[in-house]
Formats: sequence, C-alpha cells, structure tokens
Amino acid sequence: MKAKSFLVLLLCGITSSCATFSDSHPSKVGNAKNAIETCQYKPIETKFIKTFDNDGVDAAIGFLETGRFEQLIGNTALSQKKYTKATDYVAKSEAEAKLRVRNILKDTQATLLSDKERYYYIADYEITFLYAYQALNYLKKHDLENAAVSIRNLSYAQYATFQAKDLATQTQGKNYQELNHVNSRQISSNISTSKQYRQLATIASRVRNSYENAFGYYLEAIIYQSYDTDLNNANLSMSNAFRVVPNNPYVSADYQQIKKAFDSGSNIYPQGQGKLVVIYESGWVEPLKKFDIPITIFFQQAGVQKISLPYYSSYNLAQNADIQIFKEKELIDHSKSALLVDTTAMAAKSLSDQYPAIVTREVLRLVTKTAISVAAIKSSGDYAAMAAIGISIYNMATTEADQRSWNLLPKNVDLFSKDLSAGNYTLKINNKTTTVTLQPQKITLVWLTKEGCYERILLNQVL
Repeated sequence: MKAKSFLVLLLCGITSSCATFSDSHPSKVGNAKNAIETCQYKPIETKFIKTFDNDGVDAAIGFLETGRFEQLIGNTALSQKKYTKATDYVAKSEAEAKLRVRNILKDTQATLLSDKERYYYIADYEITFLYAYQALNYLKKHDLENAAVSIRNLSYAQYATFQAKDLATQTQGKNYQELNHVNSRQISSNISTSKQYRQLATIASRVRNSYENAFGYYLEAIIYQSYDTDLNNANLSMSNAFRVVPNNPYVSADYQQIKKAFDSGSNIYPQGQGKLVVIYESGWVEPLKKFDIPITIFFQQAGVQKISLPYYSSYNLAQNADIQIFKEKELIDHSKSALLVDTTAMAAKSLSDQYPAIVTREVLRLVTKTAISVAAIKSSGDYAAMAAIGISIYNMATTEADQRSWNLLPKNVDLFSKDLSAGNYTLKINNKTTTVTLQPQKITLVWLTKEGCYERILLNQVL
C-alpha cells in the first residue's frame, strides 16, 4: 500500500495531471455572460475581475475578457486600461512572431505541460477585435486622434497568423523520435473523420482567413474619413471591408460612394446630408468545446491512450436587427441590419491554422508522459499497477484540451447605414429607441449591443 501511495504521488508530480482539472475557461466566463444577459452584472463584477487578477499563463486572455466586460457595462476608463495591458501581449512585428515560434518549439519537448497550462497567445482574430474595441473606447471619450492610432494597429493581426502558420509548418517539419511510437497516419485519419473536426472545418471554410475583420476595416474607414480630409486611407480601408464581405449591401454601397468621392475629389454625401451608421452586436461567440481521440502507443503495453482536442460545434447566427427611422413621428425608413462579421467562423479558421501544431504537441506530451509513467510504475515494484499498466497510464497522463478563447466577443456584428438630411431623428433598433443628430458631411455612429435582456447603446456620437 505504501508503495502504491508513493507511486501515485510520484506520478502526480511528474505528470502534473492527477485527479482534478481546474475549471475550463468557458465555465469561468459563463457567470459573467449570465449576469449580463439577466441584467444582474453589478453583484459579480468584482469577483469576475479577481478571477483573472494574476500575471500567470492566463494574463492575456484575462485582460481581454475583463476589458470587454467593463466595456459592455459602460465602464470605459477601466476597459481602456485592461485593453492597453492586453496589447502588451501582441506581437508587433514578424521578427517578434518568429522569436515566439522559436521559443515554443524549444519548449515543446522540454515541458510536459498541456496547452491549457501554457502562456496564452492572443489569436489573430482576437487582435482585430481588441484594437477595434479600443478605438471605440477612445471615440466614447471624443478622442478621434487616438481612435485613429488604435485602429491603425489592426495590421498586427497578420503577425499572429504568421506565428500560427509558421509554428505549424516547423512542427510538422521536425523529426520527433517520440512519434515513432504511434501511427501518425491513423491519428490524422481519426481526427479528420471525426464529427467534431468536420464541424470545425465546415465553420472555418466560411471565411478566407482569420486576420481580416470587416468590422475592423469598416470602423477604420469611417474613423479615417472623419479624422483626415485626404480620403486615401478611408478609401483603402473601405475597399478592404468590401473585399471581405462583398455581399453586405451597406458595405457595398458605402464603398462605391467613398470610391467615387476619392476618384473625383468631390464630397462624399449630397449637399446638406450626412450618414447614419449603426453597428449592432448580438449573441456570444461560440465557446471552445473538447473531444477525445484514441491513440495507440506501441511500447511497454501502454495500449490505447487519448489526447483531448479543442473544436467549435455547429451554431445558428443571431437575428439581424430591425431598424426604423422616424422624422417628427413619421416613419421614413424601415430596414434590417446585415451581417458584417461571423465571429465564430473567424475563430474556427484561426484554430484550424493551429491544429497541426496542437495535435503534434499533444501527441509528444502523451508519449513522453507515458514513457515516464511506465518507468515510474516499474521502479515502484507495484505489481498490480504493472499488470494494468495501460489503465494506470491513462489515469495519470490524461489532460484536457485548451479551451481558452475570448468568450465575451459577440456572435454577430451587423451593419446598417443610410444617408440622411441634417437634423434630428428618432432611431428604433429592435425595442431600443434613441435620438440621433445628423450633420452635413459627417458620420453619426450608433453602437448597440444586445445580450438577453441586456440591450444597451454604448455609443451615439457625431464623428
């Protein structure tokens, strides 16, 4: 009995994965989601902030989640501070991304940690939302200059994409001797034919890449348009938005409008008119789920073990917003918003780019832990454990998939825009009513979020 107890303690120390697992990231954020949806967010605010109040492996994702939480409930100053801290974790050059890849590769065999125990790197699609939301924070403070500075950093997302793809390529190119103990082709087949991976691949196929965000590009265009009389940057940004979502009728019309003004040197809008823009967010991005893949290890009777992998499951998008515009109680326009961003599709594409590296790391970790576990069991003299060595390893070496991602992002980002004569109007978005003011050759931006009973206008401003 003493030998067996010693064995358990030994293996727990070696594998760092005994008995219990910490709460998954989706469960940590779940209470915050429910609190917002039920309009009971104040009682849990302090507790939620403390959940991520550390400088450990979850620091970056913690700043994203808490920054978004504070933004949603209207605490702009605190949100701004959290987002600023999050930007410290963003790679800002290709050289920095390459350095990260080298460090990850160096640690791949040197550590037995699972992915969920590693430092979190902000994904490319998350970077596009980070800088867009920080720009909106600046707009709430009527700071157009810093909003323009923040939105310009959308391009940093490409370095995160480079990091993910370079890591995948280099990981696949290395000849890890541990992989000789498994059937790599069978593992690949088991993954690619699984229901979960096929769901992930289908969702990821809806977007071309995970670093180009039409919401970010469109916001960039209207900020540049408002900040600079030279329409070159605004025209380029709007053309990028149109390239990403060519079927969005509002983006298409606004692109043609700004392109015409840029080419001719004329005003964007007809004399005496401005533009009303509505950014409408609804629902929550899908959280990461996990599934297990069996792995047969060909030494020391280790038998069938498993690795745990993350994926996104099928979902339905939230409904478009119903938008009505009144002028002195007369209905002058009744339309629907149109999809600008399917956030889960971007997230799925980002995850799929990382999959080769994720799978390789998990297999290496499992084989290494299995070898250590076998050696420990044999040296302990625990004959019962040796007789059921496969089960013993299974209990000791199993971990859970990394389910960390920015859970407080919206499921949908929608857009509505319309040219209107200068003056005051009543705008009704679903059941939320507000007054908007239009000025000649200016943009009036309204930003609204809806989560359950929580429906709030976060910005209503002439830019």
